[in-house]
Amino acid sequence: MKKSLMLILGILLISGVLAVGFLFKTFNFSFDVTEPITVQHYDFIAFTNQPCSNFEGAYTNFDNSLNEIDTAFPGDSRRLCFKFISQSPNPINITMVTIGNWSNLLQNVSIVNPSPPTLNNPTYGNIDFTVKSNVNGTFNGSIEFRRG
Repeated sequence: MKKSLMLILGILLISGVLAVGFLFKTFNFSFDVTEPITVQHYDFIAFTNQPCSNFEGAYTNFDNSLNEIDTAFPGDSRRLCFKFISQSPNPINITMVTIGNWSNLLQNVSIVNPSPPTLNNPTYGNIDFTVKSNVNGTFNGSIEFRRG
């Protein structure tokens, strides 16, 4: 009796392993994940309360190298505008962060982050500032654009 029970359990165990399936094909795949946001800038404009979207034709692409932009003078209040273009249908939150010591030459620095851009719906952000009245020199600053 024990032998027949062991035989039946052995057969069930072997048939259970075989019932799991036989691998006959594997689907391998890959895809690229790219940055969905393009950022363009508009050189300094004298400070106004006009939104950056009013300067639509003037935006240009830039890269991560040093971008020489227009001259500012002591006491000038300026606005630096950015346009955010998305290739994704999903809204993407963007935060702009200044890097470095902006207070050496600038004061009243104000950042307006863009609303989340989506496909065919660019958005705008800007940084407003005033050049201190008692300074001369070259300002080298950086702005990071962060997703999330």
